Amino acid sequence: MRRFRILFSALLVTAAAAVLLAGCGRDKSSSDSQTNDRGTSGSAGNGEVYADSLEIMKIIWGSVDENERFSSYGGSDLENPVMDAPGNFDVSQTDALTSTLIIPQSLYDKIDNAASLIHMMNANNFTGAAIRINGTDVPAAAEELRKSITGNQFMCGFPEKLVIITTGNYIVYAFGLEDSVNSFKGAAEKMLKDAQVVCDQRME
Repeated sequence: MRRFRILFSALLVTAAAAVLLAGCGRDKSSSDSQTNDRGTSGSAGNGEVYADSLEIMKIIWGSVDENERFSSYGGSDLENPVMDAPGNFDVSQTDALTSTLIIPQSLYDKIDNAASLIHMMNANNFTGAAIRINGTDVPAAAEELRKSITGNQFMCGFPEKLVIITTGNYIVYAFGLEDSVNSFKGAAEKMLKDAQVVCDQRME
């Protein structure tokens, strides 16, 4: 009888421990899911969804179908470009902001960081970028950008299409061949949290 009591007590302790451990596991996974439920990325701090412009461009380009990708380069360092992937764009190079990304001078001091992806053969075939805006209204900045691009004198004729998307304090845009721009747009709408298309127009 004594042996039975000892065995029964051991079974009760084991069962209680199992319940406590299971409860702890549920609490942890529940806490983790709440922590990571911040949008598509969730890697940025301070309540922001994205760490920077480069993360946004990587998310978009990574979700474009491989059959719709093209030879490209990223970044502002033409001597050491990032091949076939987006790269950081040095926002202190204001001449390049205008000549390459067609960003108006009025936005220079409002851009916190930027990233780009450009067609290897011809920038008019595709130029895409993301910029983080600080200290101004994002939709107003997007409209300034639209006017700058549509009013630009391109060397080899106008790109076929322009699309501009906002997400939080970021402006994401692309101009070039219609199929490539549409693929970029579709990926951005699918992957970016609260993406808003503020411009979608043909330029020819």
